Amino acid sequence: MTELITKAELTAIKADSYSREKLRRQALWAMTHRERRAHALACLDLIERLDHEAPIGEAATWTLGDVARLVPVSRRDNPPLEVVRPADIPEPWRSRMATASIGSTMCSAFQGYYVDDWRTFLRLWRLEHEQLHEYRLDRP
Repeated sequence: MTELITKAELTAIKADSYSREKLRRQALWAMTHRERRAHALACLDLIERLDHEAPIGEAATWTLGDVARLVPVSRRDNPPLEVVRPADIPEPWRSRMATASIGSTMCSAFQGYYVDDWRTFLRLWRLEHEQLHEYRLDRP
């Protein structure tokens, strides 16, 4: 296990949602490189095992459908605007969104993610995990 990642990384991902999601995101990005795929799959296997054995956050068992249904969208009428506030996203999904959306803009006036960015994150999460499933099926 420690040959996949450093001991410090292992300690961090056991206890810290953001560290776990950062490593998950790095491994998902590495999947696109054939020479790095085996290592990335092993890291993702470890992370998923930790998700089950050492879940972090009140929404650790939520499905993607649960997240889409239960995280509220905040609306403002003038001007019309819809956002998802980070405080309304339970862990580990808050860390997942924050990690996946690094570099994206947030609505500073309403202090939240634009609803289109939130929906894109949910759609891409599903697509990434469908692709991950296919990679696992192709594993030697």
